[in-house]
Amino acid sequence: MSWLNQTREYITFLSPEDNVFVALWKNNERSVEKKLGIFDPPKFKGSIIQDLDVKSVSYPLTIYFDGPSHYDTANKFFKACQDEKGQWEVTHPTKGGLILQLVSVKELINPIDDGNFTVFETNWLEPANIERLVSPDELANSVLLKTLNAISDGITQIQQLRSDLYSAIQAAANMINTIANLAKNAFSEIAATEQIVNDAWQSAQSSVTALLAIFQADASDTDNQANVSNALSDVVTLPLETNDDYSSRNSFYSDYTDSLLAAAPLGNTIEDFNKVIFMEFSIITILVSMCRIIVTSTFKTRSEIIIAMDNLTVRFNDTINALETIQENFEGLDIDLQYFSQSQTWTTIQNLFSLTMQYLLTQFFNSNVEKILTLKNARSPIEITVTEYTDGDFETNYDLFLNSNDLHGNDILLLPAGREIKIYVNPA
Repeated sequence: MSWLNQTREYITFLSPEDNVFVALWKNNERSVEKKLGIFDPPKFKGSIIQDLDVKSVSYPLTIYFDGPSHYDTANKFFKACQDEKGQWEVTHPTKGGLILQLVSVKELINPIDDGNFTVFETNWLEPANIERLVSPDELANSVLLKTLNAISDGITQIQQLRSDLYSAIQAAANMINTIANLAKNAFSEIAATEQIVNDAWQSAQSSVTALLAIFQADASDTDNQANVSNALSDVVTLPLETNDDYSSRNSFYSDYTDSLLAAAPLGNTIEDFNKVIFMEFSIITILVSMCRIIVTSTFKTRSEIIIAMDNLTVRFNDTINALETIQENFEGLDIDLQYFSQSQTWTTIQNLFSLTMQYLLTQFFNSNVEKILTLKNARSPIEITVTEYTDGDFETNYDLFLNSNDLHGNDILLLPAGREIKIYVNPA
């Protein structure tokens, strides 16, 4: 990836108490200083120098808050710097995700010359964290935050749209319709299982139709691009909110991914360029959805988590490779006619994947281990629950045992010798 693909337009701060601040950034240096043991023995020319490694990397960051409410944002940022203790998570425009300790902060108050923005001069150190323990809830919140960033970056990618030809605009509109129709076919069944979600999903489909007409009337307007993209995002992401089951939701989204990839453009015309721009956005929403499914699912065993890790890796690789393959179709054209995969979203998507895998790892070590037992004697489910499940509430464990072994009828009373059963044991 080139430097253009690996830079962001803004810098993001997540405070120790999970307050989020998004600021503009232009440039700063970073520095590191050696730890040196310098010894000057008497009657000895020169110094004996021992290299004792390095101190923490220093990041002096000058940031800018702009917009109609930048005074309010600046006050909240200053208060967070003043009151909150601990390390911050900083998504740097060129260095990616960083864990930094705030050293100092200075607000430059200059409303006469700089009334439309507020400037902060800050200093940070990168701590030498041997191990930083992050709770699953904190990781889940970080994943959800990154999904918002990914959608935002995907909309920025759409601003590359070629809007100077009617045929190119129509090609984009056709791809939007294709994405929406494929989503309708893929998610109608799961959306129908929850009335509130289904109503919102139907509304999003109607919004796509209405906003598409406005987009076609003026495709160069960035607001029109953003509005139709956000509606399209809702059509793809809303169905995942119907339940907290991983397997069923992942299956629906996997099928949708396959149908979308089958609709990939095969040429390298301007019309194909506009198609793939919206196709890439839809792929971003799929990856976002799969990560959201993971952090909103209830995993019972380590084996389920391993399956989720494998599925996520495969889907990320498949979709990104598909975009890279499409990019190859445009090689050899003039540089301004080529399509560059994920030129705005690469860093965010990779961070999202990393955070989601980290979340799954924390769940893995906290989850139960599945044990398969073959009964030597006839035993009742009640007795098995009391004997084998030593932690937690009896009723919860009893329901878990019945459901995980699919017990009905007489099996609830007594299981015969030779019957194979599953129990879930806390690894601790």
